[in-house]
Amino acid sequence: MACDFKGNDLCNVRSYRNHCRQKCAQTNGCTHFAWSKLNNGTCWMKSGPVSKNDASSTSDRNMICGILSESTNQKSSEMEVISGANTGQKVCPGYGFIERPQKCESSCSAEKDECPSGEKCCFRIEQPCGFHCVVPKDNKAKPGNCPTNANMTDNLYWKMCDEHSCDVDNDCHGTNKCCRNQCHSTICIDPQ
Repeated sequence: MACDFKGNDLCNVRSYRNHCRQKCAQTNGCTHFAWSKLNNGTCWMKSGPVSKNDASSTSDRNMICGILSESTNQKSSEMEVISGANTGQKVCPGYGFIERPQKCESSCSAEKDECPSGEKCCFRIEQPCGFHCVVPKDNKAKPGNCPTNANMTDNLYWKMCDEHSCDVDNDCHGTNKCCRNQCHSTICIDPQ
């Protein structure tokens, strides 16, 4: 489910999608966030009491939203990202934290996604760069849950903020799942 939180805007900054959680955690008063592709990526930081029930669905499949809550040890913050790849969801291949080339030409629009059956309008960094119809990845979720910050303090991959090792669970070997770490980077890791 792509989601958004309406109202309660604290501020907004240009940001990569995977950095929005960190921006919220570093902003005084930010309790939740929403990210959209506006202006090549905007993190909308929000304030005030919030729950999952306050999140609303949106037709923009690229949007994510999440809630920042203090962990039990009060030393770190943990973000619960409400949207992500669901079983059977078609996912665009990702590239991690890239600086998108300035002169790209697109043959489709991600907002309209007018691609032939079985394809999806996704950003490609390869030439020609831009949005093009490609065969997306099919998420086949593996059993278990992704770990949380509280139980991953000794794992080096949990702290890597520029990592991108997977898009969906089936990109990972064995029983490992594709999970977002504390920086919202995607890594393959043992489930809980």
